[in-house]
Amino acid sequence: MFARMIPRRLSAPLVQRLADVPAVALIGPRQVGKATLALNLDTGKSSVYLDLETEADRAKLSDSALYFDSDRSLSDSGCRVNLCQWSGLATFSSMADDEPIRIIRDPIPRETLAGLAEAQFGDMIKAVVDLDRGIMAIGGELHADEEALLLSEGSRQANLWGINLYPAMNADEWIEYDSMINVRPTQGNRSRDVEDAEIRQRIRMLVESLVADVGGV
Repeated sequence: MFARMIPRRLSAPLVQRLADVPAVALIGPRQVGKATLALNLDTGKSSVYLDLETEADRAKLSDSALYFDSDRSLSDSGCRVNLCQWSGLATFSSMADDEPIRIIRDPIPRETLAGLAEAQFGDMIKAVVDLDRGIMAIGGELHADEEALLLSEGSRQANLWGINLYPAMNADEWIEYDSMINVRPTQGNRSRDVEDAEIRQRIRMLVESLVADVGGV
């Protein structure tokens, strides 16, 4: 009997991110299946696996340029995904279990948002908006967590943008258009910021439609 991997919710988001950016970090506690997931991703590209817990593989990367240049197939970064495992990443957790991510489909009071912000970061809460579906995910420790949830429920990467909300600030200043998930050169956005003024305006309009009384802050 052959064992097969249980389908993971993160598979599709990881494949999409790998198609858009040069590197993606998958972090979490030990023995939760990070390496298994990475090795079983269907990216349409060949891969080489490096285990940075082994001295031999760490030695290969002592001069990474030489290692990849030594083999023509390895140096062809356009068709290869390189997977590495390092126990040093295991001290980080990607999602707070006691603060579940919520998908906002209908307006919520600003006071509710302020309470959620206070429980997490004090005066700020992270959010990811889907400009096509008109919804917003909030409550994640990372924008990537919120992004993954929306992708698993049918959202498309191109429509998702990460922002930070400061409910106590006035309406002109309370949205910060800053997130690592916004870095997507294929869409012309090369920084953490949302560079397109029209997209920023669409984000603002969506947020204001989902947070009641924001105009009165």
